[in-house]
Amino acid sequence: MTRYAFLAEWADPITEQIRKFTLCFYEEGSKNYVEMIDNKLKRMFLKKTEILNVSLQDIYIGAQVNVFSRQLSITDYADESTRKTLSNKQEHTLVLVKNEGIDGLGSVLNSIAMDSSLGIAKAKMTHLDHGEAQQLNGSGGGLVVAIDVVGAGAVAKVQDLFGSESVSVSENAANAQREITYIFDKSCGAPTVTMGSNSTLCLIKPHAVSKTGDIIETITNNGYRITALQSFTLDPTSASEFLEVYKGVVPEYSTMISEFTAGMLIALEVTGVEGQTSFRKLCGPSDPEIARQIRPDTLRARYGADKIRNAVHCTDLADDTTLELEYFFKLLAEYGL
Repeated sequence: MTRYAFLAEWADPITEQIRKFTLCFYEEGSKNYVEMIDNKLKRMFLKKTEILNVSLQDIYIGAQVNVFSRQLSITDYADESTRKTLSNKQEHTLVLVKNEGIDGLGSVLNSIAMDSSLGIAKAKMTHLDHGEAQQLNGSGGGLVVAIDVVGAGAVAKVQDLFGSESVSVSENAANAQREITYIFDKSCGAPTVTMGSNSTLCLIKPHAVSKTGDIIETITNNGYRITALQSFTLDPTSASEFLEVYKGVVPEYSTMISEFTAGMLIALEVTGVEGQTSFRKLCGPSDPEIARQIRPDTLRARYGADKIRNAVHCTDLADDTTLELEYFFKLLAEYGL
């Protein structure tokens, strides 16, 4: 049995206070367990319990982790043993895809995904002015996609992957920390979402985030452009608000909430001819098994697992397009979820 300890915070929706915990994570063979200790009260909050939807790779400083419907923010290691063991294995670095490289964004993400020791901690598309660009290594400003990559030896591995003029990377771990903190501050950069008449929302669900590169390549190969992108980690309240239209309508509503809060998801504004109508066809039937039978080239047929974990959410009704885009790229982006 291996034990790791982290400091975590939880915004209690009832008391509207920030509660601080020690989150202990245990690896026992193929099973994972967690326990939580209330740091203020100095007593057990959650006894050691098996957890299915969280792995050690999901828990790092700055991560948002869903533990039994509680959205925890990981703020630090809780002991020196965990720090010594994991600090090098959870190194962060910044990948900055510049305007001239955004058409190849899917390929960039696939290159990162090929190394199983690397993961995406967060990502966003933004427009940098000249002054903001000066704070970042190798950026000339304009439209960029910033990707926070985490994993063992991330700085060196990413440097080996990218070296073109269209993709810049952090020079070292110290620069990476500064650059990531800077660019992912909500005050940095200008939003790129267009809310255009030919735009629509696509959400890459948590189970499919590892396939984001493939999904984006499929979307762009079908003639669409990605005009906004941002990662989010939803708490149950946000997920319930967004999916409220399905409450009492589909029997899978509660499991839909569970999937939307299972980890990070990627929100995309997809723009193309007849945006919402045509993109919904590209997504395919909601059940991937049916999609594989009648629409095998659709996103859900290619990347979905089952009716809940069906790879992507897309806007069902044209009248809802602006509402759904605003929910993610204005409301949630403002609150920094």
